[in-house]
Amino acid sequence: MLLAAAADGVHVLDHDGRLVEMSDTFAEMLGWSREALLGQHVSTWDHSDSAEHLTERIRSFPLGERTSFQTRHRRADGQVIDVEISRVALTIDGRWLLYCASRDITRRLELEAQQTAMLDNEVMGILRLREHRVVWANRAIYRMFGLPDDASLEALAPQLAPEALDLTARLEARRSDLLAGRPVRAQLQMHRLDGSPIWIDIQGTRLSADARDTLWVLADISALKRYQDEIEHLAMHDALTGLPNRRLLEDRLGQGLALSRRDGQPLAVAYIDLDGFKGVNDRLGHAAGDLLLQDAARRILEGVREHDTVCRMGGDEFVLLLPVLRHEEEAELIVQRVLQALRRPYSLAASGAVHVTASAGLALYPLDAHDGEALLRLADAALYQAKEAGRNQLTRWGRPEARQDQPGPGPETEDADGREQPAGR
Repeated sequence: MLLAAAADGVHVLDHDGRLVEMSDTFAEMLGWSREALLGQHVSTWDHSDSAEHLTERIRSFPLGERTSFQTRHRRADGQVIDVEISRVALTIDGRWLLYCASRDITRRLELEAQQTAMLDNEVMGILRLREHRVVWANRAIYRMFGLPDDASLEALAPQLAPEALDLTARLEARRSDLLAGRPVRAQLQMHRLDGSPIWIDIQGTRLSADARDTLWVLADISALKRYQDEIEHLAMHDALTGLPNRRLLEDRLGQGLALSRRDGQPLAVAYIDLDGFKGVNDRLGHAAGDLLLQDAARRILEGVREHDTVCRMGGDEFVLLLPVLRHEEEAELIVQRVLQALRRPYSLAASGAVHVTASAGLALYPLDAHDGEALLRLADAALYQAKEAGRNQLTRWGRPEARQDQPGPGPETEDADGREQPAGR
């Protein structure tokens, strides 16, 4: 169960290079169903070498050794994706197995390539300052700050010394470095003539012994900053739904607990799992399953407060982080509101209306646990209790009774794969 819900594309190969187990994420990444992939040779998706050579390389991999590398995989639709793989060979019950964790890094490599191309072609601006005044600037400086080429140096000065950011004063603060002959470098946010922000990477050196005469090279790194922000976003968010991933959740959970300890307010963690999602995915296909997950993510976001965090853990499992609660019962009210929203019919294009419900498990700080790991574990255990009790309900850790505000999604009930069924079936 843990392997199936892993966030990365975990897959296990035997000594002959055949797939014996995988996470749902791995099947989604390749666009295949689990049934189609199980038992297939690694060459089905890895075309980096012949099937024979791939098998030889797998068989020669030393036990216990961990390695990481980049390669390319071919999806079911023929699309080639870049992946980063970590692997280790182990023996389980006397059987040799190669455990691999794959991550789709196609978008990341594209962004890195764009960054490299941008930097290789950047037009540098050059400034010469004497006694804090601009005495010379190349044309790139004028373009950088949105000034016409025939503008005077006096027109450039206000862009370099607005009230909130006096460039020459900031550079003067580094005068000791300049006097010592050490180059000075900084990244500053400034503004163009039209008021739009611009990020500048500036490097300077002295032209005179007393550092009154200096030369500065400026690069517009606004695009680089945007790419860095996007890469950071990709590292912290789920690609399908745009929700925070486990890495960002753990960071916010730590912050939330610190705030709760300081202010004495309760905090809650809730696991939510869609009932019947696998049946919808198998019956209608991965594209419909993706649409359902995206719609479910939107509904969850609409049901929580602005400062709450909604995370996708992988598959059809979500986690809610509910800090700064007025009272413990507020957490139950929020989760019940989310479950109610998830019960509404889903319109999946030509597939028509599809009903799924959701189960939830809830744990609270400080009532149930005092650290983030324990809260997540107890909320997951409470979710399991809700599933065992019949699904479509909320269970709070430590309470034997399940909380269910209504018996089903409406006048029609659902079977295990999300199909509509007449009431009373």
